[in-house]
Formats: sequence, C-alpha cells, structure tokens
Amino acid sequence: MKKIFLYTIIASLMLLSACEGFIDLKPTHQLDRSNTFQNIEDYDNALTGAYGALVSVTRPLTGTSVGYYGRNYLCMPEYMTDNTTRTVELFSGQDDTDNWLATPTAGRITDAWNDPYVVINRANTVIENIESVSEDTPGQRNRILGQALALRGLAHFDLLRFFGQEYGRNSSALGVIVRTQNDLSFPARSTVKETYDRIFDDLNDAFTLLGNVDRAINTSTNRYYMDQTVVRALIARVALYAGDYTLARDAANDVIGTAGFALAPINQFSDIYTADQTLGEVIWKVRIQPGGFRIADDLYFVPGNFSTFAPTDEVRGLFDEINDVRYDVSITTRTSAPPGSSLFIVGKYLGRAPFNDGVNDNKVIRMGEMYLIRAEAHARLEQDVMAMADLNALRAARINGYVNQNLTGNTLLNNILLEKRKELLYEGHRWFELRRLGQSITRTECNPPCISSTLPAGSPRFVLPIPQAEVTSNQNIIQNPGY
Repeated sequence: MKKIFLYTIIASLMLLSACEGFIDLKPTHQLDRSNTFQNIEDYDNALTGAYGALVSVTRPLTGTSVGYYGRNYLCMPEYMTDNTTRTVELFSGQDDTDNWLATPTAGRITDAWNDPYVVINRANTVIENIESVSEDTPGQRNRILGQALALRGLAHFDLLRFFGQEYGRNSSALGVIVRTQNDLSFPARSTVKETYDRIFDDLNDAFTLLGNVDRAINTSTNRYYMDQTVVRALIARVALYAGDYTLARDAANDVIGTAGFALAPINQFSDIYTADQTLGEVIWKVRIQPGGFRIADDLYFVPGNFSTFAPTDEVRGLFDEINDVRYDVSITTRTSAPPGSSLFIVGKYLGRAPFNDGVNDNKVIRMGEMYLIRAEAHARLEQDVMAMADLNALRAARINGYVNQNLTGNTLLNNILLEKRKELLYEGHRWFELRRLGQSITRTECNPPCISSTLPAGSPRFVLPIPQAEVTSNQNIIQNPGY
C-alpha cells in the first residue's frame, strides 16, 4: 500500500518494458507466481506468511519490527482512552495519538493502515490461484483457503474499526479500501455497507470451507489458527459492531455451546496470561515467539521497566481488588519508578513465567467476550432473563464469593458494558467500544505531558486519518473529515 512500494514496482515494470528486446523476461533464478506456487504445499507456506504478518512486518525504513496484533491494534485502543494515563517515561513518542492529535503523516497511523493490508495481500496470494493446483488429500484446499478468507475478513474489519467513518451495517459513509486481489490499481474507498458485505462474505465462506478439511486445524492447547469456532466467534464480534444483535447472539451462542470451550476456572484464570495456557477459555491467539518481539511494549516495556502508559485510578477503582481475579492479572505494581511516575503498571504482558521478559501470546478472542456479546445482544433484544444469566455466569467465574443479581432494562445493559470494560481491559477494545456506543472520553487524570482530557462523542477524532502516503499516491482516496 505504500507509495514507495508502488513506485518501485512501476519502475521495475518500465525497466522490463524498455529492455524487452535483449533480456530474458523469465530468468531461472527469479521467482514469480508461475514458478513459486507450483503445488498445494506452496500455498500452505504462503498461508503461514499471512499469519506471520499479524505480528511482524518489514517496513521500508526501519526493517522488520513488531506491529498489528503485537502493538498497534493492542495498545492504541487502550492508550487513546480513559484506561491509561501518559507518564513522564514516554521516551519514543506515540505521534500524539494518545492526545487525539495524530496527523496523516504519523508513523503509528501509517502502520495501523498498512499492516492489515500486508495480511490482506498475503491472504489474496493464496485465495487468487489455489484452485489451480490439485490437493494431496480431500479437504486440504478447503483448510488453506478457508483460513486465508478468514484472515482477509479479519483484516478488513480491523481497518474498518479504526478508519471507517461509521459502524452501522448499512451505512453509506466511507469505509476502507476493499482489496480482493493483488494488483497495482488505485481503488476508491468502499462504503461501510460494502466493506461489511465483503467481511461477512469472507467469514461465511470460510466457515463453510473449514467444515470440510483434511485434518484438525487447532488442538485444545494450540489455538493459533483460524478454525470454524474462531470464525464463528469473529462473526459474533463483527455482528455486534454492525448492530445485528440477532446474529451476534446466535453466533456467540454457537461458540459457547462448542465442546471443549468454557470460562476458565476462577483459580486458574491468571494462567492464561502468566503461562499462555488456553484452559478452554482462549478461542484464538496470535503467537509471539520466545526470543522474538515483545508484545504491548507501547504500554509497558518490561526489560527497561518503562511504563509509558499507566493504569488510571478510575479503572483501578472499578474492581473488587480482593475478590476479582482479573485485577491482579490486569494491574500490578513494580518495585521502583522514576520521580513523578506511577508504581502501577499494566500487568497482562509481563511474560511467560518464570522469564518475565515481556513475551506473551496475544489472546485475541476469549470466551469471556462471547458471554458478554451474547449478554448485550440479549439485553438489546429485551431478553433480560437470559442476559442476566450470562452476566451472572461471567461474574461468578471471575469474582470469588459472587452472589447472583437480578437486573433489568438500562441498569442491566450498563452493567454488561461495565463488565466488558473490566473483562477485556488492556486487550485492545476500549477505543472501539466507545466509538461503537457513541460515548465520549473524559480523562480525570491528565497531567503533562497529557494535554487532552475530553473527546466529545461523535468527534471526527474518533476516526483515524488515512495516511498521507496513501492519499498522495491514490487520487481516488477521500480523506476522513477533520484532517
């Protein structure tokens, strides 16, 4: 997607055209699609590359670095909200995205736009031509193609969450560029409705294909790949954003009823984060390899004890610190801090015990979210009894000594939304939730270098700018309002 990439390709094509008369256009030492993807295993390897782009990407100026689900789509939705406060330890800068002052040239904005398109590009490489090769065993092609479609649907949805002008299912406002093939065209942005149409088509097609595969994709302890349960969970999440509460309820219900999945036992919940265990709770996670990149280092960089964004007093006050097992998992303290900075730090990504090196898998989808999606959908469909049952079940799995409640109406809905904030704290949801719900952000702790304390509901700043490199290279792109 980057202009430098496009210019490089165009220049290469021009050079080939000029030299056509005296060079071999198909040198044996050069790889292209015709001699790279020759069998089904080649497409399986390409699929692995698409998964790899969920964590690490190669950037023109800085080389290979952590991105997407290792950093921006995990950290930005947290540090741009009232879940954190900027500290005096901020040493690398976040382009003022946390102060809602990011510009179209900001590095974090450019990365948040480009990284999902890398996944889309690699998924398209699989999708476009896999039908042309034969499979070794029945269902092999379905397994590979289904996962590629699911990854493409996920990436388009994530782009929509940050850059789409609205979330409504049938909105005619601008969404994002929908890429279903790899070429050098310069398409305009699709509408939000058109973007959703592609996302749902990809996820539904993936679900069908993954129902007939040659072998199991995941195991109970290895949940790194897209299988039918993951896809159905993604459908539940997307449907909730789109306001299709019946589909959100039904999809979440299917996941909750899937054998082998359940809310983690209350006395083992912390093992999901300290030991990367699944415990039937984790539906899908993104692998962070030992010795590789560190996750969420924009929040707390473990080796250097840098806490650039600290938990707020407000968010700490939401919990029963003694009985709620999520508190010590989400928020902890360190032994020392620079003058003027907090001892409290984000605790979910300290690393796998006993190393505590900041290397954790990103638990992207959990059963806790499915219970809360179903609960909210029930509540919005005026099915309060079932909504309350889900809320009670989740709280009982997280809070020692919890006593069931009986709430109804707006009180019930507000309790569900509050519980979701606590359940998914520091997992990359808060910004998107506030956008989805049409709520404002009010920071009660905004001391320098924090300079912006209130973002009104509906502000244009809830929608990120399209990167300037994209606007410059693509004359069909329309920038988001306010930039």
